[in-house]
Amino acid sequence: MNLIGTTVRNIRLAELLGEGGMGEVYLGTDETLGRKVAVKAIRGERRLDAGARSRFLREARVLSRLEHPNICRLYDFVQEPEDDFIILELVSGRSLRELEREGLTLEAKLDVAEQVARALAAAHAMSIVHRDLKPENIMVTPEGVVKVLDFGLARSVDGVEVADGAAAAGDEQVPSGATVTRAGDVMGTPRYMSPEQARGEPVTAASDMYAFGLLLRELLTGEPPFGRDVHPAVLAQRAMWGETAPLVGVPRDLAELTERLTAFAPVERPSATEALERLRFRREAPRRRLRRVAVSAVVVGLVVAAVGSGLGLWHARRSLAKARDAQAEAEAVNLFLERMLASADPDRRGIEVKVVEVLDQAAATVDEEFGGHPLELAAVLNTLGVTYQALGRYEAAHRLLERAQAIRSDRLGSRDPATLASRARFGVLLGDEGNLDRAEAVLREVLADRGAVLGVSHQDTVATLGDLAGVLEEQGRYEEAETALRQVVARLEQSLGRDAPSTLSARSSLALVLRRRGRHEEAEELLRGVAEADRRALGPDHRQTLEAMGDLGAVLAERGRFDEAEALFREVVEARERVLGPAHPDTLTAVSNLSLVLRVRGQLDEAERLAREALEARRRVLGEDHPDTIAAEGNLGVVLLQARRIGEAEEHMRRAFSTAERVLGESHPQTLTWMANLSTLLLRDGRVDEALALAQRSLEIKSRELGPDHPSTMLSQHTVADCLARLGRVEQAEAIYRDLLERSRRVLGDAHPETVRRLGRLTKLLRATGRGDEAANLENELSVAAAR
Repeated sequence: MNLIGTTVRNIRLAELLGEGGMGEVYLGTDETLGRKVAVKAIRGERRLDAGARSRFLREARVLSRLEHPNICRLYDFVQEPEDDFIILELVSGRSLRELEREGLTLEAKLDVAEQVARALAAAHAMSIVHRDLKPENIMVTPEGVVKVLDFGLARSVDGVEVADGAAAAGDEQVPSGATVTRAGDVMGTPRYMSPEQARGEPVTAASDMYAFGLLLRELLTGEPPFGRDVHPAVLAQRAMWGETAPLVGVPRDLAELTERLTAFAPVERPSATEALERLRFRREAPRRRLRRVAVSAVVVGLVVAAVGSGLGLWHARRSLAKARDAQAEAEAVNLFLERMLASADPDRRGIEVKVVEVLDQAAATVDEEFGGHPLELAAVLNTLGVTYQALGRYEAAHRLLERAQAIRSDRLGSRDPATLASRARFGVLLGDEGNLDRAEAVLREVLADRGAVLGVSHQDTVATLGDLAGVLEEQGRYEEAETALRQVVARLEQSLGRDAPSTLSARSSLALVLRRRGRHEEAEELLRGVAEADRRALGPDHRQTLEAMGDLGAVLAERGRFDEAEALFREVVEARERVLGPAHPDTLTAVSNLSLVLRVRGQLDEAERLAREALEARRRVLGEDHPDTIAAEGNLGVVLLQARRIGEAEEHMRRAFSTAERVLGESHPQTLTWMANLSTLLLRDGRVDEALALAQRSLEIKSRELGPDHPSTMLSQHTVADCLARLGRVEQAEAIYRDLLERSRRVLGDAHPETVRRLGRLTKLLRATGRGDEAANLENELSVAAAR
C-alpha cells in the first residue's frame, strides 16, 4: 500500500525511496523539528508476532543509543495497529556499490574500509551484530563520510530471519532449498554470508567480520568474492563452505588481513578492533615514515621496501641492502617476521617446534643484517623476543627484549610510545620469569609514564594497569590486584562499552582474583555474566568465550560442584578440539583441567588417560622444557598420586620439579609449586623427614621471594606443621597452626577455605592432646566459618 501523503505521528511521508524485503522506505519530513528523515514501513504481511515485536522493540531501543558517526542513526520506532515504522537518519550520498562501479583509488578504498570497521567495532562493543553487511548497505556522503545502514534491524518473522533489502538490485534470489528467507534458513545476502550463517547456524560478531572480509576483498580486487555469473544454488553451496575466488593482485599485508577475516573457523577471525588497527597501521604508514625518519635524522624518499611484497627472505635481504628508506625497512621487516613466525604464536593454529630453529638463526644474524640501522634492529629484536616469550624460552626473550628497549630508549627517549611498548613487554616477561618484584617496578614506571604521555584512559595505559594487576595477584596481594582490576574494568566500560571483548576479558581477570580471595559466589556470578556476554558477542567457539567457561568450571570445582564443572570442561574440550585441533596448546590446557576434575570425582582411568595424552602432545609440540610441558608432567603425577601409585607419581613430580628448577630457576612459581607438591607426596608416603626438609626449603624460598603472608608461603608453612605433628613435635606444630590461622584470617578472611582448613587442623591437634574444651570452642568457630 502506497503511504505517500500520510503522516506517522508528526512525520509526513513525501516520496518513496525504495522497497525491500520487509517493506518500503519513504522520505519523510519531521514537521515538529523541521528535518528530513527516512521512514521504513514494515508491511502488514511482514508484521512481527507479539513476542518477536517485543524483542524487536528492545533491539530498536538499543540501536537508538548507538551513537556513532559511521552508523545511520535510529531515531524512533513507532507501533501502530496496521504497520510498524522505523524512523531513521536520512543519509544523502551514494551507495558503495555505485562508487565501486565508478572506480576508487586504493586510498579511498582503505578509507571506506576503515570507517566501516569503526562502525563494526562500536556496534560489536554493544553486542549488536549487523547480519547483512554488503555494498548496498553502505552509503558515502559527498563529504566522504561512510554510513552503515540497517544495523541489526532484521528480526525473526514467524521463525524466519529476514534482511531488509535482501532483494536489492544485483543480488540473487536463492531458489527453494537454498533460500535465505525461509524458515530453517538464515537472514542475509548470499554473496556476503559467512559459512556458519549460510548453514543456518547462530550469527555472531565473527560472522560480521567474515562479511567485512568479503567486502574488503571486493573493494581491493573489483571482483565479487564468489565469482561472476554463478548459479544461485552453486552460490549458496560456496557460501556454506567459504569457497571464494582466489585472491590475486592485492598487497601482501592487505591480502593477509583479508585471508584472516575470511577464515573458515570463526575463532580465527580478527575482531573489528583488531582489523581497524591493521587498516590504520597501513594507511598511516606514510605519516609514520615521515615522523620517525625525522627522529633518526635520515633524509630519504618515501619508498616502500620490497619485503612486504611477498618476496623470499634472501631477496628481501638484498632489497634491504639498498637502504632506500630506513624506517620503511624496519616496518617491512617486522611485518615479514610476524608472518614468518606466526606458527609460534599460541593464539594462532599451533606451534611447530621447528620454528625454534628459524628463530635461533634469525637471532644469530640480526646484528649483521640491521647493525647500521638501530631502530630497525630494535623492531626485529622485539619481534624475536616476543616470539621466544610465547615459546617459553625466557632467557633468549630476556636478552633480546632488554636490548630492544635499550636501543629505543637511547634513540627515541624513555617516554616515546615505542620505547614504552618495549618496556611494558619486558615487564610482562619479568613476571613470566618469576621475577615479580622487578616486574612490578618496571610496570609501575611504565604505567606512570604512559599515564603522563598518553593519558590514564588510553588503551595502552589501561593494558599496563592490567599487567600490573596480574603481577600483584602472583605476589598474593589480592586486595591491591582487585582494586587495580576494578579500575581497568571501569575505564574499559567507559571507553569501549560494558560488553566489549577487552572489557569482558578484564572482568574475567577480576573474577579470578575474587576466586583467589575465597569469594567464590561473586566470582561465579561474574564469570557467568562474562561467559554469556562473550557467547553473545563473539560466538560459542571463540577463544575468549571458552576461556570464560573454563574459568567458570574452575570456580565450580572449588565450590564442590564437580558435575557442573565436568560438563563445562567437556564442552570446552570438544569445542577446542573441533576448532583448533587436538594438539593446540589451548586444547591441551582444557584437557588437563578436565583430567584434574575427573581425578577429584574418582574417575581415575579417564583422568590418567587424558593427563598422559596432554603430556605426550605437549612434549611433541612444545618440547620437554616448555613451562606448559612441565605443568603437564606434574599434573600427571597428581593424578597418579590420587590413584595411590606413589612410585609413578613421584617419578613425574620429581621430573617436573627438576626441569622447572633447571629451566625456570629455583624461585620460579612453578618450581615452587612442584617442590611443595613433592613434599606432600613424601609426607603421604610416610617419608616424613624427607618431606619436612623439602617443605622447609620451599618455605624459606617463598618467604624470601614472596613474603610470609603470600598464600603459597602459608601453604608450605602448613605442610611443615603437618610434618612436625607427624613427628610428634606437637608444640612446634601447634605454634605454627595458630600463627597460620591468625594470618590466614587477616589475609584471606574467616570464610576462606584455607582459613577453615587451618582452623580444623588446629582443632584436631588439640583434641589429640586432650584439650577438649579448647577444641570445642574452635569447633564452634569452625562450624560458623564453614556455614559462610
